[in-house]
Amino acid sequence: MSLGDKFNDAKDKAVEKGKDHVNENKDEYTEKGKDFAKDRGEDLKGKFGK
Repeated sequence: MSLGDKFNDAKDKAVEKGKDHVNENKDEYTEKGKDFAKDRGEDLKGKFGK
């Protein structure tokens, strides 16, 4: 197995592990994203809103 093949195998495993992690924690990330957007939206309204 060449070094390139080993690298590609490791990369593929890491990508799959990342996808699994995101799928398992999707709801938590969605809620955090909504909270972040709400907070940032209020900050931006304060800076740029009339």
